Amino acid sequence: GEYTVTENAESAKVEGYTLAVTGSGEKKTVVKDGTTEFRITNSYSEVQKPKGSLKIVKTTNGGTTPKGTEFVITGPNNYSKTVKYSEFAGGPYELSNLPVGEYTVTENADSAKVEGYTLAVSGSGETKTVVKDGTTEFRITNSYSEVQKPKGSLKIVKTTTGGTTPGDTVFQITGPNNYSETVKYSKFAGGSYELSNLTVGEYTVTENAESAKVEGYTLSVSGDNGAAKYIENGGTAIFQIVNTYSPTPVIPDKPITPDKPTIPDNPTNPDKPTMPDKPTMPDKPTNPDKPTNPDKPTTPDKPTNPDKPTTPDKPTIPDKPTTPDKPNRNGSFPQTGDNSNLPLYAAAFAVSAVGLGVLLIARRKKNHKVK
Repeated sequence: GEYTVTENAESAKVEGYTLAVTGSGEKKTVVKDGTTEFRITNSYSEVQKPKGSLKIVKTTNGGTTPKGTEFVITGPNNYSKTVKYSEFAGGPYELSNLPVGEYTVTENADSAKVEGYTLAVSGSGETKTVVKDGTTEFRITNSYSEVQKPKGSLKIVKTTTGGTTPGDTVFQITGPNNYSETVKYSKFAGGSYELSNLTVGEYTVTENAESAKVEGYTLSVSGDNGAAKYIENGGTAIFQIVNTYSPTPVIPDKPITPDKPTIPDNPTNPDKPTMPDKPTMPDKPTNPDKPTNPDKPTTPDKPTNPDKPTTPDKPTIPDKPTTPDKPNRNGSFPQTGDNSNLPLYAAAFAVSAVGLGVLLIARRKKNHKVK
């Protein structure tokens, strides 16, 4: 007989897809001892829904958001995605090609916590609609505030006896939360060193004895070296450390045993002295030559009398000088002709010559008397 097989298309629909059914509703005959085959094909095509984008903009105040902070994104059709802050790459995080609809972005506050800070998150958990060909922005801000913990101070007081603590002596300071600091004695002022604004808790100060050694001295470190003390809120823990230096005694070298003295050789007999040569008689001295008489001195020549001086000529009386011409009253210059008296000059010269001759004669007489 004839049979018909029909597929209920409504029951075969899938959301987001279109359905095309072939072979449904066909009528075929079933024959004796035969098998009649009905072929029905369902063809699904995804419905191209409108798409949009989503952007998360992260802002941090007062601290640093950890890279492991998680953000959970949920949307239509059970959409869910979790991203970490390390994926933001220093800027916003964006998701594209999302079906339009409502989306929610929630920051996991526990993953964003920072030790020693309180956290306030704004913008987390908001729901917004992603529209076709648009970008919906979610702004989430983390505000960190440092927790003001109780604080105190630590003071190291250094005393040295018997020597001088080297400036390179090292002091190791340890405390809570893995606190560690190293300071040298050269940084001490007046024999003390102070650290402030320290978290309350138990602290230890240890001097490195090797760095405090001084050549020629033994060192003993006492006081609070290596001891633990508790710093209270607003208080100061004082560590008293004493270095005592003592001169190292010098042990003398062990004396050495001297060598055994040797026996000297037996002395030998001296050589027999020889007889000196017989002395010789010196030559007889000779008489010196007889001195000769000196020559008899000669008598000097008798001096001669000087010539008798001659009487000089009697000087002549010079001419009477003439009266000069009366000066010209007409303003003309006087005549410059030579009007002097030559005989007067000659007489003066003659008198001078006579005086000079008398002087020469007197000198010659004096010289003869001396001889």
